Amino acid sequence: MFDKNLIKNDGIKQAAEVVDFHKFNTLTMPDITSNPANSEWNQENASIPGKQIDYIFEHEGKLDKALEKFKDLLSYLAEKRVDIGVLEAQYAWLVKEYNSGVLSDNKREESVYRIMAGFGNVLNEFKEKIYQELKVVDLPVLTIPYKEQKDLIEYVIKHVLADTYEVISFIEAGDSGWYYRVKAKEQNRENNYVLKVLKILKTDDLKEGELKDVAKLDHPGIIEIVNYRFDRLPAYVLLKYINGVTLSKAFSLFGGFPIDIALEIMDQIIKAYSHIRAEKIIHKNIRPSKIFINDKGRAMVSALDIIQYDEDILRSVSRFKEECKYLSPEALDDKLNKKNLEDVERSDQFSLGLILLEMIGCKPLFEGETVSEIFAERRKFMTTPDTILDAKFKGINIPHQLQEIIRKMLCWQADDRYESLDDVCGEVEKAKTRVLSDSPLLNSFRKCRKKEQEWANYFYQNLFQKFPEFENIKNDFPDPKRQHLMLWFAVYVLIDIDHKKDFFLKILKSPKHDKYKDFRYYEIFLYTIKETIREIAAEAWDETTMSAPWDRNIQKALKLVARHLAEQKECPPNALL
Repeated sequence: MFDKNLIKNDGIKQAAEVVDFHKFNTLTMPDITSNPANSEWNQENASIPGKQIDYIFEHEGKLDKALEKFKDLLSYLAEKRVDIGVLEAQYAWLVKEYNSGVLSDNKREESVYRIMAGFGNVLNEFKEKIYQELKVVDLPVLTIPYKEQKDLIEYVIKHVLADTYEVISFIEAGDSGWYYRVKAKEQNRENNYVLKVLKILKTDDLKEGELKDVAKLDHPGIIEIVNYRFDRLPAYVLLKYINGVTLSKAFSLFGGFPIDIALEIMDQIIKAYSHIRAEKIIHKNIRPSKIFINDKGRAMVSALDIIQYDEDILRSVSRFKEECKYLSPEALDDKLNKKNLEDVERSDQFSLGLILLEMIGCKPLFEGETVSEIFAERRKFMTTPDTILDAKFKGINIPHQLQEIIRKMLCWQADDRYESLDDVCGEVEKAKTRVLSDSPLLNSFRKCRKKEQEWANYFYQNLFQKFPEFENIKNDFPDPKRQHLMLWFAVYVLIDIDHKKDFFLKILKSPKHDKYKDFRYYEIFLYTIKETIREIAAEAWDETTMSAPWDRNIQKALKLVARHLAEQKECPPNALL
């Protein structure tokens, strides 16, 4: 039954704000950064409309001509407001007619789509008009995202998918669309999906042929596309839900991984992209925000980030900054031949080398709050790469073999890198074998990871028996898979405690842990990790070589706990000894 509250009479009126020039507070200017040394543009200015206009005028020195074009633009805007008014009137008529019983459900749904399409066309025409005016003045092209109208979008989503899927919650708004968590209504189907509604103003902006090719990809390291629809607005894609975090989030949460895990994840990422290449599909740029780590610690590449959308529509400041941090020199200079798969592979190596550097705990190679600062770091690296990498490696126990792999992947000239991703994969595998042979802690826990579910369940069973108060931990992580993922990361922080001291203290001060004031909580938790590993990996456990290293790291961690509790005046007697 149609609920009139879902279709608000002021919905189009609110949407009309989109074409009010003074409402554009998220203008982005990616193209002016092609000469970063002369650019004073930054993200702070991007949120202040007055500075946007001042910058454009002063940057090109064509004030009179720009003002004339701006005046024409405002006149055109007034005309578009009339078009929006017509759509609003149609919208009001639709609600009135439906509530009076004149319109059928099918007729009402058809009318909603027509109004949505009309609204999208107005926005698209306005965007094109702005592009034309700016090109006349020879100003940089702007990407102007339209304001997100969630109420209207969600109404259409619910009716498009009403018979098949139920929207559970809104996840986030990304550069290219809105993400929702949905579940299937059929009991015999999986119940976890992500629905992405694309920020596309017309279906011509989509390349459906590419999506069909991507949807056919079948690989454990690529998130599966379940369904899609591009023939009417809103265009959407349905994907399997991944319970995990992006690499970007993992870097901010954990600062990096133990070396063997970093190498294993890199191996998985390379194999996923190699599979894409084998299918003759040209993917988009590799960056950490589009690579996920699921609850079993496996790397998953976002299939949606392979699809080529209209870049002018979807690019944003944050997206462009991330590209500046992770693109190869040839890709950033637009000298990469994307039709040559060998060239693409070498370009990918550079991006993957930057990601691997962060995965092993190093600071990002190209840091900076603004695009100009990032480009300055890139120029420094171009002239003194070895000096800069030596500084990044300092203080972290990185095997020499792995350092050489990263140096070769990050060669400024593409021809100096590895011949192929398969070559990189082979070198990574050799380095991983060497690291495992040198670390009894990693080796013992690796045996447990082969029995992921059994290990996690057994750990919590042991924990709750020893300390019943631990049952409260379930309230912090109502999703068991999420709880297991956090446990997985906790073990690796313990394994790498020598390099994760500051991060470990940060965890202790977090709201979820700060409420635990009893030293025994941490002591039992950490020793239960060791005991569970010893029991699960009994066949491979060597008491002589494995027990002492675990005890040593646990004691180091407990001293940090004691220091934290001392600051909170909760330190037990002798805990600091």
